[in-house]
Amino acid sequence: MLIRQGISHSIYPTPKARSERPDDDLHTPEAAQDHVSFDASDWDPTQSFATLKSQQSKGAVVLDGVRWGLNETGSDSADWTGRFDTTELDTKKVKDVFVGVVPFMKDKIAHSVLVFEFEEDSPIRNAHGETDNRLVLSVDARVKKGEAWSIKKGLKREYPLVYQLDSFGARVQRSNRQLGDRLILHKLDLNREEKTELIETALSEAVTPKENYHTTQNSCWTNVIDLLNRVTDDEQQIRKKSWLTLGLTNSLPVIDPVLAGSLLDASKLLAPGPGLVIQPDKARHGDKMVPETTNSFLRGISQSRWWTPGCTLGGAATGAAIGNAIGGVIPGIIGGILGASTASLVSREAKVRNNLTFTNAEQFYPKVGVFVDPRETKV
Repeated sequence: MLIRQGISHSIYPTPKARSERPDDDLHTPEAAQDHVSFDASDWDPTQSFATLKSQQSKGAVVLDGVRWGLNETGSDSADWTGRFDTTELDTKKVKDVFVGVVPFMKDKIAHSVLVFEFEEDSPIRNAHGETDNRLVLSVDARVKKGEAWSIKKGLKREYPLVYQLDSFGARVQRSNRQLGDRLILHKLDLNREEKTELIETALSEAVTPKENYHTTQNSCWTNVIDLLNRVTDDEQQIRKKSWLTLGLTNSLPVIDPVLAGSLLDASKLLAPGPGLVIQPDKARHGDKMVPETTNSFLRGISQSRWWTPGCTLGGAATGAAIGNAIGGVIPGIIGGILGASTASLVSREAKVRNNLTFTNAEQFYPKVGVFVDPRETKV
């Protein structure tokens, strides 16, 4: 494996034995190290690889290269640069874990992140005394300065992969203020041991060089799924392959994290309670804010324990009837399976999307280094 000088392969012991299972329906197979690049090219100044400075067996870790905010050096957000710092944290103090979803391209696709929330008395801390109660792991395609991410280039494995570590304030500034997207947080149903193992495994991956990014096979979301599968028991494992393609491709909810909530719900990883929607920056992107409403009737019935089973049964019956009417018994069976699968996905999406609360982004921004656009200042 290609190694960068001064970076450890792993900062923690090997994860549980189940993570070593050669089941590529659960884990991304080892891919060729094609064109992995850590040279001094003109990379996007908002991205950085994390490095390990020190660790202790009790959970204390010091990392470098953690992004604590963006230097808003002009009114054009394309000119912003990253503000990086060393960061101290205690992996034993993780209180909760969330999957974050950042929809874009008119909500057709999304980016995904892992968010680790720490106990109130144990926030992460940088060398300048700033604190944040959350750390974010974002698996990104590393791009050149001024370059826009491209689905096509991602499919060709033309991007290096970088595990970007952020304070939560930095991530919200990036997603909600610079890009004008919203950030949706889904809380995970994990026990304390799994939360600790997850952050330790994630940090180990973050400081280890990776093969190149791939839009559908080695993406932000497939890597988050891999991390979750390494620490959860059999009941909560996320199956990645689609039976519709006979296991040749990943399923749609694995390819596109827009459907992350329903996939987490299907895998019994979604904790009870509403998701949190952090709106785009109101001053810069007021036109991108979404209505803070949900269908109260649908919200009520979709939270019932019978909602998904009932919808699935109804979908199976409808699909079977259509298939049988078109071609007989065999098409009827196939139609029933397709109907059940579709109805299950749609019902879970309805459940997740009608159980949300909303809040503003400004409360989470870093306390220093924020450029104030004159257009936002009221006279």
